[in-house]
Amino acid sequence: MECFHLYGQLPKLLFLLSKIDSRLGEKLSIIKIMVFKFRLKGLLGLATLFLLISCADQQAEVQEGDEVQIELDSAEWIINQSIEYHGGDFQGKLIEFDFRDMHYKASFLEQANYMTRTSFKGDSVIVDSTTGENALRTINNLEVELTDKKSKAISNSINSVFYFALLPSKLADPAVVAGYKGIVKTKAGDFYQVAIQFKKEGGGEDFQDKFFYWFNAETFQFSFLAYSYETSGGGIRFRSVEKQHKLNSGYVFQDYVNYKTDSLATDLQDLLPLQLDSGLLELSTIRLENLVVR
Repeated sequence: MECFHLYGQLPKLLFLLSKIDSRLGEKLSIIKIMVFKFRLKGLLGLATLFLLISCADQQAEVQEGDEVQIELDSAEWIINQSIEYHGGDFQGKLIEFDFRDMHYKASFLEQANYMTRTSFKGDSVIVDSTTGENALRTINNLEVELTDKKSKAISNSINSVFYFALLPSKLADPAVVAGYKGIVKTKAGDFYQVAIQFKKEGGGEDFQDKFFYWFNAETFQFSFLAYSYETSGGGIRFRSVEKQHKLNSGYVFQDYVNYKTDSLATDLQDLLPLQLDSGLLELSTIRLENLVVR
């Protein structure tokens, strides 16, 4: 008969247990899980959790080799909570919206992702489509030959629009490398901080770009974003939420104000206090219209 002793408390215990390797088996005497930062009943803090697993039928002495230390990925947990707040992932869904005089449509299936954008120029209807790599273009239903460079540029542009529109769900992609950077207290509230980078494999053409995210510590709303990029001479951008779109389907999309700084030496983590003190230059707005998810 097994008995369990839990020192401390932990939200989402099932999420924690899913991290434990099944190979540990009955010989495991102690699982020590350290350095897990979490929010519990409105209190923010640093907790050390000891989960002791013992078997009443066995009195085996704990040996050094029986102790296993596991660090729960706080960044992954925060991202999962934020995805839940924003309505969940988009697997098997059809998404449509308008952005800057173009109509975007995407379906995310197990086999592949299919994304299109439609624009109008005079009497011409231009449809660009991609599955994530190269793109195809038709004008009035006739396919247009594209150079490799143009094809990749169109595909990257469509991918970029959907990446930002569907945040934070895209942070669950396999190519994402997330790191928890603590909690910051500001005059706008308290926020979890998560740094994001991408693996080369599956991370897209701009995998070297760096991102920094702030999530509301009470609600897990994705609230602010900063990123640096290297294309076209490089640059730094910061985005804050301007408006939320809460759909009947349960999904929450957001519009943003886009800011920039002329100092490329600025640390991404420092951009939130700069923006709150009006230290950034407003560049543009990112607004989605006619949103549909089905």
